[in-house]
Amino acid sequence: MGCDSIVTHHLIVNHSATINDTVTACEDYFFGGQWIYSSGQYTDTLTNAANCDSIVTLNLTINNPVHTAVTEVACDSYTWQGATLTTSGTYTYPHNDANGCTQVDTLHLTINHSNTGIETVTACDNYTWHGTAYTASNNTATFTETNADDCDSVVTLNLTVNYSNTGIETVTACDAYTWHGANYTASTNTPIFTETNANGCDSVVTLNLTINYSNTNVETITACDSYTWHGTAYAASTNTPTFTETNVNGCDSVVALNLTVNYSNTGIETVTACDNYIWHGNNYTASNNTATFIETNAAGCDSVVTLQLTINQSTAGDTIAVACDAFAWYENFYTASGTHTRYTTNAAGCDSTVTLHLTINSAWCTVTTETACDSYFWYDSTYTTSGTYTYSFVDSNGCSGINTLHLAIVNAVNTAMTETACDTYTWNGTPYTASGNYTYSHLDANGCTQVDTLHLTINYSDAVNEIDTACEDYFFGGQWISVSGQYIDSLTNLVGCDSIITLNLTINNPVHEAVTEVACDSYTWQGATITVSGDYTFPHDDANGCTQVDTLHLTINYSVETTVTDTAEDSYSWQGNTYTESGTYQWQGTTAEGCDSTVTLMLVINHVGIGEIDNSKMNIDVYPNPTTGQLTIDAEGILSVEVFDPTGRKVATHERTNNIDLAKFPTGTYLLKIHLPSGTSLQRVILK
Repeated sequence: MGCDSIVTHHLIVNHSATINDTVTACEDYFFGGQWIYSSGQYTDTLTNAANCDSIVTLNLTINNPVHTAVTEVACDSYTWQGATLTTSGTYTYPHNDANGCTQVDTLHLTINHSNTGIETVTACDNYTWHGTAYTASNNTATFTETNADDCDSVVTLNLTVNYSNTGIETVTACDAYTWHGANYTASTNTPIFTETNANGCDSVVTLNLTINYSNTNVETITACDSYTWHGTAYAASTNTPTFTETNVNGCDSVVALNLTVNYSNTGIETVTACDNYIWHGNNYTASNNTATFIETNAAGCDSVVTLQLTINQSTAGDTIAVACDAFAWYENFYTASGTHTRYTTNAAGCDSTVTLHLTINSAWCTVTTETACDSYFWYDSTYTTSGTYTYSFVDSNGCSGINTLHLAIVNAVNTAMTETACDTYTWNGTPYTASGNYTYSHLDANGCTQVDTLHLTINYSDAVNEIDTACEDYFFGGQWISVSGQYIDSLTNLVGCDSIITLNLTINNPVHEAVTEVACDSYTWQGATITVSGDYTFPHDDANGCTQVDTLHLTINYSVETTVTDTAEDSYSWQGNTYTESGTYQWQGTTAEGCDSTVTLMLVINHVGIGEIDNSKMNIDVYPNPTTGQLTIDAEGILSVEVFDPTGRKVATHERTNNIDLAKFPTGTYLLKIHLPSGTSLQRVILK
């Protein structure tokens, strides 16, 4: 139409938004629709309420815990993270690292086991075992070595020690004595005769012989003034009288008297003393010239001493004094009340004692320490500044004194503090659950009004629920849990407050079984044959997948096989049977523990005449016996020596020699048949 048309446009401009967020996480973090595993800066674009872009920038730190694994081999048990483990297996230990992340440590554990054994030994006199000599029976000694698994193997020694014995045959005779064919005319304690005791060890008898003879003696006597001998009194020394009697051994004894006669004497002891004098146990307090004492002179006779005693007396005196602070007396200076004594010597040379009774008066001075707010009043004066003040006076005894005041004037000090807390914060008895600034007015320690200010920030906790099942125990909240139930642990969230984790835990406990068994020689358990006493375990999984450990307490008793070697003439009785021929015989029985006991007798029967075995008529000695090989035969004119082993078999013949070597033969009891011009002797020796 040719006219103006005016259009008005109302424009609204909306704006985008930017957000910066800083986060620390463990291992990964969900952002922008994905999981992020590395630290860095990440962005994501969203749409805000005005339908414009909202750009979120994430500054992310990812902390990765370090999971460790160790492999260990131990004997019997191993302690790890506070727990004692006795079975092989793989164990884990979850805990928070320095960044608050869950770190899981793993232990691969192998448990090997120790074992024990018994070594039974019988010996004569002593036995050396692993460097230690034993002289008595013993069933407690142990020796520890290492088994195939590098664990302790403890062997116990069961030792029986039998002993050799000795004896002494004591004889007293006149002039001569015959013992085992030898004639002795003088006293001696060296002849010995060796035989064998019930334990097969040496029994050595020593002859202790006393030969007594007729004799003459001189009786020497010393007497005082006179002496009577066999009815005759002698008043002077002499050496001519004699007297014939029978000695203690029943022989004639002619005794001559050698007499010395000594004589008694007297004397005076003169003494001067102070106050009293003790003489031969008596206390004298006055002069005396009548007391006597009898003692023995150099010749052993009475010596009568008379005491000539003079007693002088000590003197004493007192001095009383009162002074202020100090007092001088003779060469001493006293500052305290008390009693003092001075000792001198009087004209008679005895003690003179003077005693001072002293009273020292001192002014009662005080020192006072005070703290006051603003001002303090003391002895009619008001003080408003800190300092040390004094007050002088004279007391009722006329002594001067000074009292001292140490004064501190203080003013109240107002304080301010800033605190950050989780959920609540208690300050001066009042709990606060919201951030803010708070004040508290009170009297300080000096009684002044003080106003304290609190700048408080309150952050808040959060909570997590977990459900889990474990065998025997479960590590949670820094401790091992062995009972099913609900448990709570607190961690720290991003604002430093508690993150409450509630664990609903089920603990499955395997049933560990234990059996006790006693067997002979061996026992089969869980497919294994066991020959040594001890405690054995068998770990296996139960229905819940938990490790069940069964225990066997096993005692192994052993069958006993022993060998007895003996030699007899013509016949031998053993276990109810009589044997007349050499040979090997067995007897079956049962030990005290109910196991087999087999005894083997290796018997040698010698069929000889009486003239051949009458060794007492032959002076023959074979030594050493027992022996380790070398033997010496102490006899003259040896024609030959036949050697028979424990089975009765002749194993060697030696011609015209006194020395025999058995070292090449096995240990046991051997019989020597020694042929002499005067006959044949049988000697039994033990080869060790």
